[in-house]
Amino acid sequence: MDVLQLQLSNLIYVKSAQNYVEFYYLNNDQILKKVIRSTLKKVQLAIPELTQVHRFYLANLDHYICWKDKKHITLQHCTIP
Repeated sequence: MDVLQLQLSNLIYVKSAQNYVEFYYLNNDQILKKVIRSTLKKVQLAIPELTQVHRFYLANLDHYICWKDKKHITLQHCTIP
């Protein structure tokens, strides 16, 4: 069983990858990625503070910077659809 424990304030976004989810989070001002076997729906139910901004993405809006254009949102250190 793979487990990822981190503070919500360090979590930037979660991306769906079929039967896996990729967690992108900050650790010492670097963005790290951890892949866990789960679904985006399960993550959304487990962490209701995240906002679904795209079919495949959940974002922590505490890291929101601005809209890049009509289809992309800029979070701290990254841009997602």
